Amino acid sequence: MRLLEENRITLRGQEKLERIAAEQAGVRRWLHMASRDVVAKAPDQAQWICLRVMTGREMAVENFLAGMNIEALVATRKGKEHYRRGRKIPAVDMPVLVGYVPVNCVVSGAAMAGLKAVEHVTGVLGSWEAPFAIRGDFINRYKDKAAAGAYDYERQGMAVRRGQKVRITEGPFATLDGEVVTPSESGIGDVVVEVEMMGRKIPVLMPLAFLGDV
Repeated sequence: MRLLEENRITLRGQEKLERIAAEQAGVRRWLHMASRDVVAKAPDQAQWICLRVMTGREMAVENFLAGMNIEALVATRKGKEHYRRGRKIPAVDMPVLVGYVPVNCVVSGAAMAGLKAVEHVTGVLGSWEAPFAIRGDFINRYKDKAAAGAYDYERQGMAVRRGQKVRITEGPFATLDGEVVTPSESGIGDVVVEVEMMGRKIPVLMPLAFLGDV
């Protein structure tokens, strides 16, 4: 009797594993539609979009997508320098944009379904049906300037005050206007800017180097 019960449990477990495998295979097929292979076949239809991801999981998402042959970009910079007991703690590398991962793909229902299913992905700028398109030259400049240290935490930027209207000139949010929520009167570091997109206001933590006058 016990043997029969154990067999039934094994069969149920096997069915569950088969169901999970089928779901994963479906996600892999969807993700293929966002891959470099599809971009290579239709380069004129490819565009950069920006995934929203859990804070601290930017590199994990980028690495997973790279393993699926999908072009993603997490530009990095030197973070804030710290002092402990009078000793300087060197700055560590961190994402320029916390919580966002730009991806280059041909937008389709299948591609968006695959990206939506990726672990740690919480959304996309715009909507899954119509993601916000980012110009390729902005992405290239963003990548190059990050590598050159232009967005490092200690770099001097413009001083801003709470409520100030600003224009974002760099990165995936370039060309959009916003309002400063958390200021930095010293002109060094990061600020929170509230950006309006598709009728919604989105708070984004970004380097002062991203900002210009309206």
